[in-house]
Amino acid sequence: MASGEICGCPDELLDRYMPTWHQGYDKVGRPVVFSHYGKFRFKPVLDAGVTVEKILRLHVRNSEVTARLCGEQSRKLGRDIPNALIIIDTEGWDPSNLRKAALDWAKGIARIDQEHYVERMGHMMIINAPSSVYFFMRAISWLLPERTRDQVQVFAGREQWIPALLERVDADQLPPEYGGCAQSLAAAGR
Repeated sequence: MASGEICGCPDELLDRYMPTWHQGYDKVGRPVVFSHYGKFRFKPVLDAGVTVEKILRLHVRNSEVTARLCGEQSRKLGRDIPNALIIIDTEGWDPSNLRKAALDWAKGIARIDQEHYVERMGHMMIINAPSSVYFFMRAISWLLPERTRDQVQVFAGREQWIPALLERVDADQLPPEYGGCAQSLAAAGR
C-alpha cells in the first residue's frame, strides 16, 4: 500500500515533507534506510488532514518493509540479517517541528518499536546534526542502555560523516548526495 493511501493524502506530500526510503545494503548485508528528518514538516501534513495516528501507521508500514528486506537478504545471503542501518539526515531541521503532534509522533514510534520491532535497528547514524541535536543526544545518552548508546553515532558536517558512512556502506550503494556513485536522489525521484 502506498504511503499516501495509508495517510489519506497525496504521496507527493509525504515525499516532500516526510521523506524516508530504502537505499541499498551495507557491507554486512543490512538494508540501509534513510529518513531525512531535516525535511520533515508536520504543519503542512497535519493541515492536509493527516493525523498523528496515520503517520504512525506509515511508520509501521516502513518498519514492515524493512523487516521484509531483512528477510529477503537473509534468504539471499544464507545467514540471518536481523536489522538495518538507519541514517537520519537532519540537514534543514526546523525547530518549529517541536510541537505537540511531533512529540506524540516520537512517543508513538518509541512505543511501537519497543513493542513490535525490538532490535530492528542494527546501527543509527545521525548526520548533518546541528549543535542542538548533538548536545541533546549527549545530554540524554546516560538515560539510554549502553547497547543503544553504542548503536548511535552523531555527526555534524560532511567531512565527519562521509568517511564513517563509507566504512559501513560501499559507494555504489549510495547516491552522490551521500558520498556515493549510485543514481542521484533527483534522478531516482526523491
